[in-house]
Amino acid sequence: MARLNVPNSVTVLRIVLTGVLYALAWSGPAAWFTIVFVITGITDALDGFIARRLRQTSAFGAWLDSVADYFFYGSSVVWLLWLRPEVGQERTAFLALFGALFLYLAIKLVVTRTFTGHHLWHAKVAGAAWFVFVVMTLLLGFYPWVFYSVIGIFIVALAYELRAAYSNKWWMLWG
Repeated sequence: MARLNVPNSVTVLRIVLTGVLYALAWSGPAAWFTIVFVITGITDALDGFIARRLRQTSAFGAWLDSVADYFFYGSSVVWLLWLRPEVGQERTAFLALFGALFLYLAIKLVVTRTFTGHHLWHAKVAGAAWFVFVVMTLLLGFYPWVFYSVIGIFIVALAYELRAAYSNKWWMLWG
């Protein structure tokens, strides 16, 4: 099966739009940034749906999706700090988030020898919560209690991902 199929093209679009978002966050109007951010986030949900619907799922597509997710969601932290500097005042939460993510990636690399996510439903919920938090923060301002709630969801999702990676129990997969 060709590597550049419809769902993988949607994932590549997310990677390209992530680059565009850097330019918009740096010098563009916040409204345009928010619109492109929402479109980019929608591509995260669409690529997997399209892959399953067209029966074009593949190991390469899962790997590409994980790379695009890390790039997009990881970059969203930088964009928040540029566009909403008040978010950076919550240093403890950021340290918890980055510490958990670093620990997750380090253990994942040792256990599975890859950075590809398992795409568990917990991670999907955490990604959706983070996405909603970023959009909400861009549109309405920063609410620390929402930020801490999302960090909690994220840490629980990382724990489940690690459990799946370590135990290789795929019964936790969703879909």
